[in-house]
Amino acid sequence: ALVGGGSLPGAELPTAVLAMQLAGVSAEELALRLRTGAVRMFARIQHDRVLVDLRSVLPEEDALVLEALTAAAVPAC
Repeated sequence: ALVGGGSLPGAELPTAVLAMQLAGVSAEELALRLRTGAVRMFARIQHDRVLVDLRSVLPEEDALVLEALTAAAVPAC
């Protein structure tokens, strides 16, 4: 993953990424569900898939990630 601009433009860090797609749900809608859920996660969209970068997720936060992904997969009532 790219670190960003500033003092390290173009610098990269190793990371793991989750790629998500849901049948009948656009990538934009899925990303919105992640951003606005009870457990909020920010993701990016690439090639019509939602990508969740795990480089800043601590091992003790794994359950929160699972909760956010599960909630995003269920349509809002």
